[in-house]
Amino acid sequence: MKLLNPCRMILLFCLIIASSGCAQMKALGEKMENMAAENRLNAYSSVQDKNLVDSMYEISQDGKTHNAIASVASDGYIFEEISSSVLVLKKDLFRTNNMGEMASAMYSYSYDSESDSLSKTYINMAIKRGNIVKVFKPKMTKVVNSIFKQPFKSMEASAEWYDRDVTLIEFDSTARPVSILTRAHQAQTSLGVNSYLYASVLSGSANMRYFENKVPNSIFEDTLLRELD
Repeated sequence: MKLLNPCRMILLFCLIIASSGCAQMKALGEKMENMAAENRLNAYSSVQDKNLVDSMYEISQDGKTHNAIASVASDGYIFEEISSSVLVLKKDLFRTNNMGEMASAMYSYSYDSESDSLSKTYINMAIKRGNIVKVFKPKMTKVVNSIFKQPFKSMEASAEWYDRDVTLIEFDSTARPVSILTRAHQAQTSLGVNSYLYASVLSGSANMRYFENKVPNSIFEDTLLRELD
């Protein structure tokens, strides 16, 4: 029997170890993917207003693929987070060299947030289920963003804007709020400065009751722009 020389033996041993390591890494990767998919499905199963969420977000039966629906994704929105009463979508907005340029860009920011694909989807969903949508000035947006938790945290090298867009609120036939579509912005420094628009869709009886209790009637009256039905 011919023996392998020491160099070949070492090479063969390394190949065996590497092959075993790759198999373990693959198994670990699959396990982590399955856990992530299970967490997504659990979060989705907890959603209180499925009709609302399903109109703008889709997830496969195994939970491994998910994102904003195609028409919303084509407008640049991607999935950010989901819970029983909040769906957050995110999109890239501006890229500048420094925070001074970003502040200038946000100062002159003018985005038709009432008519983008996400808003149209939201409005159509509300109307289809017999409700109306009211559009409110950015002053209302600032109020909404001040009373609900934001999907981002302020950091040392970041800047935030909470009153750049209109807010859309869905009301039922008894004039009670059913859901809210609001937006906020954050700029982050990393090889330049990037800003992101976060669109939060709030729903659930607890959120709506909290909203009604926190916002005085005068704000509704002062900030109402129009009613859509």
